[in-house]
Amino acid sequence: MFLDELETPIGVDELAEAITVLETGKKRYELGAQDRKSVYVALIQVHLDTLDDLGAVVYDDQSKRVWPTGATAPLVSIIRYLQSVCDADS
Repeated sequence: MFLDELETPIGVDELAEAITVLETGKKRYELGAQDRKSVYVALIQVHLDTLDDLGAVVYDDQSKRVWPTGATAPLVSIIRYLQSVCDADS
C-alpha cells in the first residue's frame, strides 16, 4: 500500500496497476491488459466511491484521480496490523 505516502493525486489506472502487481506478484512489465482491467473496473464500480464516502480517500470520478485524506494513513496502519495477525495465524 502506498496511497498513504502520496503527496499528489494518482490516476486510477496507476492505482489499478500497483494493486495488480501486489495481488499477482508479477512485475509491471509482466502484466497484461486483462490483469489490470478487472482491478480497474472493481475500483471504478465499487471500491473508490465507497472509500470516498467513508472519507478514506478523495476520488474524483470525472478526472479518475485519487488522493489520500487524513484518515488514509491510520487505516493503512490498521490494515497492515491485521495482515500481520492473519499471516501469523496461517
